[in-house]
Amino acid sequence: ALRRALIPGLSKEACLRWARHGAFGEFEGSSLNQGHILKFTHQLIALPQEELQTQFLKLMGQGHSIDTLFRTLFVQSAYLLGEMWAEDACSFGDVTLGLTHIHQLLHRYSENLAVELEAVEGEPAILITPMPGENHIFAASLLSAYFRAAHWRVHSGIQLSQAEILQDLKDTYVDAVALTIGAERNLGAAKALVGHMKAKSRNQDISILVGGRPLLANPALVQELGADGTAGSPLSALDMARQLISSRRNEID
Repeated sequence: ALRRALIPGLSKEACLRWARHGAFGEFEGSSLNQGHILKFTHQLIALPQEELQTQFLKLMGQGHSIDTLFRTLFVQSAYLLGEMWAEDACSFGDVTLGLTHIHQLLHRYSENLAVELEAVEGEPAILITPMPGENHIFAASLLSAYFRAAHWRVHSGIQLSQAEILQDLKDTYVDAVALTIGAERNLGAAKALVGHMKAKSRNQDISILVGGRPLLANPALVQELGADGTAGSPLSALDMARQLISSRRNEID
C-alpha cells in the first residue's frame, strides 16, 4: 500500500522486483529502509531543489551518514526512477529531473564524505568513465565522489569518446581505471575497450575495474571482459582498487 500511495502507476511486479533486488540488493546494515527510498524518490520529482535540499538536510540531522545517503538513498532512488520510467509510471522528463537533483546534491555534499573515508596512501591516480556513448553517468559520478574523498587523483572520462579516453591513458600515467557498463548490449564493446586500454596505457601494469548492472547480475563477466576486478558498491570499489595497486607495486618491488 505504501508503494502504491507514493508512486502511483508502478506495478506490483516492479515493486517486488525492486524490494527484492534494488540496485545493490540489500538494506542490511543501513540506517535507511525502503520507506525512506520511496519517499525520497517521490520528492526528487515533486519538490524544487531548495525544498529537496531541506529534506536531505533533515535526513543528515537524523544521524544518517553521508556514505549511507549517497550509497543507499541516491543509488536506490536512481534505480527506482528507472523502474518507474520502464513501467510508464513517470515520464522521461521526470527521470531526467530526478537524476539532475541527485547530481546536484552529490556535488554539493561530496566534500562531507571525506571525513567518513580512509585516505589512500600516496594519492594514486584513477580514470573513472562510463562506456563511451552511454547516457548513464550517475555510477561514474558517484564513484568519482568517493575516490576524490579518499584522496585519489581522479580523471573523468564522462562525455569523452573512446579515442579521447585512450589518448588520455596514453598521455597520462594512472594507476587504475574504473569502467561502468550500463547495458548488457555493450559488453562486447566493453571487452574490446578493456583490451585497448591495457595495450595503449602509459602504465603497462594498469589495473582495470568494471562494474554496472550486467556485472551485478553476473560478476563472473569480469574474466570474460579481461578486467582485473569488479565491485558492487563505491566502498568495495575503493577496497578493490587499493588491493590491486598494492599488489601491482609489490610485484614490481
